[in-house]
Amino acid sequence: MQKIYELEKASVRMEGYDGRRFLAMMTSVHFVNDGFEMIVPTLLPVISVALSLSYPQIGLVGGALVVSMGLGQVFVGAFSDYFGHKKRLIIAGLVLVSAAFLIMAASQGFYSMLAANLMAGFGLSIYHPVGVAMIANRYDEKQGKAMGVHGSGGNAGMFLFPLLAGVLADVIGWRLALATFPVLGLAMAALYALYVVEEPFSLSSFEPKKLLIPALATIILAMGLFNMAVRGFIVFFPVTLGTIGTGSSLTGGFMSLFFGVGIVGQYLGGWLSDNREMRVSLAVTSAISAVAMYVAIQSPNTPALMVPALMVAGLGVHMVWPLFFVIYSKTTPAGMRGTGLGAFFSMGYLFASTSPVIMGHLGSAFSPSASHIVIVTTGIGCALVMALMRLRRS
Repeated sequence: MQKIYELEKASVRMEGYDGRRFLAMMTSVHFVNDGFEMIVPTLLPVISVALSLSYPQIGLVGGALVVSMGLGQVFVGAFSDYFGHKKRLIIAGLVLVSAAFLIMAASQGFYSMLAANLMAGFGLSIYHPVGVAMIANRYDEKQGKAMGVHGSGGNAGMFLFPLLAGVLADVIGWRLALATFPVLGLAMAALYALYVVEEPFSLSSFEPKKLLIPALATIILAMGLFNMAVRGFIVFFPVTLGTIGTGSSLTGGFMSLFFGVGIVGQYLGGWLSDNREMRVSLAVTSAISAVAMYVAIQSPNTPALMVPALMVAGLGVHMVWPLFFVIYSKTTPAGMRGTGLGAFFSMGYLFASTSPVIMGHLGSAFSPSASHIVIVTTGIGCALVMALMRLRRS
């Protein structure tokens, strides 16, 4: 099936703005979008107590958001390639996630919290396949640098939002804390609506079969395994801190440290993408990150060990993301990047959604500490897939 559009240089432009300011606007949206993703994991210890959630239920709530993120992104990516409307899609995503957080704030039990997380995940599913495709289409050269700058916005949101969420939860309670962030989401949607102008986005043809190549499938497998490691850590590291009596503010501070050093990691990952062999870089950084996450989550009572491990993990994890984005987008046919990135992010989040559930059941059957093995094994699995991919191609 084919659909022809009028081809323009870029999918959207900012009226009167150059490329740097366009990137700044996209980075700002990324800041808010990714910040939302980290609020619930930070507050999950207090939410689980308030709603009397079991350990498996904590895993289901932690995984629900990424399930719907995973299911949504492939459809959103294909829609944006076939119909365009990238501006409207991004605005709709911000509005939807803001509404979902208001519902979370009013939730009275497991099922309503689960449903609200599913809704939030679908809202969050929109930005990445659409936004990253726009960046990739606009910056063919030095794409790694552009992805690194754009990624730093996401990390800044992941740094600031957990910190604010933890402090607000301690000061005004977790419900009002959850209800505060939609103000930022709706404000960002309004700014984007005002300052970004939609232009026709074109494809010479819409041929998803072009994406059925082994290299893309291998990259998706590796990224999915790494997403399992990171999501398991993000959901259960705060829970682990909660078991030793760590307050919401300090938990938010530790999560902010993880994402804060990741701002530097995004720039380093972008530099590696432009200047070094990406498969080797991915194999090395994913292995180091997995070990560091495991050490951090296993040593909550030993800050002298936990804090350095947390910083190494944050740096390494966020070096990995721009490497994955660039290697995948460069392997994807240019006219199919929205669809390709939608599949990429969808599979990554579907993989990620399994690790909190697996860890929740392992923690219930054996011990929370035993469940942490999922983090290191899936991270090392990613490294092995990338190393073997390079062996086959060398």
